[in-house]
Amino acid sequence: MPTPRSARAVLLVGLLGACADAQPSGTLQPWTPADHTPAAAAPTTTPAAEPEDDRSAAAAARQAAAIYEALCAGCHGAEGRGGGPTLPGGVQIPDLSAAAFQDARTDEALATAVAQGQGAFMPAFADRLTPMGIAALVGHVRRLGGREAVTATPAETPTAAPTAPADTVAPVGP
Repeated sequence: MPTPRSARAVLLVGLLGACADAQPSGTLQPWTPADHTPAAAAPTTTPAAEPEDDRSAAAAARQAAAIYEALCAGCHGAEGRGGGPTLPGGVQIPDLSAAAFQDARTDEALATAVAQGQGAFMPAFADRLTPMGIAALVGHVRRLGGREAVTATPAETPTAAPTAPADTVAPVGP
């Protein structure tokens, strides 16, 4: 009759043998946040089919809202009405959700304001957002006013402030 010690030894030898035959899975892949996203549980009932475009549009809207929350809500507030917790005292900013604001600005004008900044207090974000990110943010601002972005696309979104012609730039140095 095998002793507990000999049974453990046999088990250990078997496990080591099985592991010795294992081959590396190939090259290492870079880590991404998706590596730690839990798999969705299988639904117990079959929901109505949601078109792929609707799912990707919903995901894009969530991403745009996250960009807005990280970069804009501090001053503009979660609903776009101003009064965010980091807005400097006495500074007046427009209500992004107001119909008058929405009607007075094209998507391109909003994209330019995001990319290049606006006035003395709104910084430029072209160095932190891709053209696609800027276009997504314009769409979120439109949704704050109950609308959808109409014309701004990543190709049309400005990424940097326009540069002055060379002959209008002041020389640097002695």
